[in-house]
Amino acid sequence: MLNRWLPERFSTEMVYRQGRLAPLVYREEFVNHGQHVVREYRFDYESHHLTLWRQADDRAKVKKWQVPLNGPVYDLLSLLYNVRLGVLGPLLGGATLRVSVLSDKPHNMEFRIGPETPLGRKVMLDFRLPESDRVDSYFIYLNPDQVPTLAWTRVTLLGKLAGRLLNPGGIKKALLPEVASFSAPAVLGTR
Repeated sequence: MLNRWLPERFSTEMVYRQGRLAPLVYREEFVNHGQHVVREYRFDYESHHLTLWRQADDRAKVKKWQVPLNGPVYDLLSLLYNVRLGVLGPLLGGATLRVSVLSDKPHNMEFRIGPETPLGRKVMLDFRLPESDRVDSYFIYLNPDQVPTLAWTRVTLLGKLAGRLLNPGGIKKALLPEVASFSAPAVLGTR
C-alpha cells in the first residue's frame, strides 16, 4: 500500500544560471500497481515550456502534457538546494514564501516560515492541488545551514509519518559553490 505513490527515487539535473540552480530534467521513479514507472519533467528554457514524459516498465516514453514555462519552477531537490544557496532570500520567522513547485503540474505553494526551535527553523506547508478542496499540512525543520533535518505529516488511517536526516553534519554547505561552478549540468538525487 505504501509503495503505490511514494517515489522510490528522485533525481534532478541542474545548471547554475542567473544566480540560481535551474532544473533541466527532474525524474521520479516509483512502483504503481506492480509497474516500474518513471516520470520525467523536462524544462526547456529556450522554448519556454515544461513537458512531462511518463514511462511504465519497458514501454516507450509517452508525452503526458506540456505547459508554458514563464518563470522559475522548482522540483523538490532544486528548491532545497536553492534555499540553501539563499536564492529565495532569508527565511525569517513570520514570513511567507511563495514558490512555483512541481506536483504533477506546476502551481504556487506557500511556505510559512515559523520560529527557531530546539529542532531548528520550523516551516509549514499547506499543500492543496488547485482543483481540490483537500489540504495536507507538512512540517519541516531546517538546521542553521538550511538543511531539512526532520519532516512530518499526518495521514488518515496511518497517523503521523515522519522522516529524519540521521547525519546532517555530513551535508556540507561548502560543497554548494562547487556544484554551482560546474559549466555542465550537475545531477543530484536521493533515494
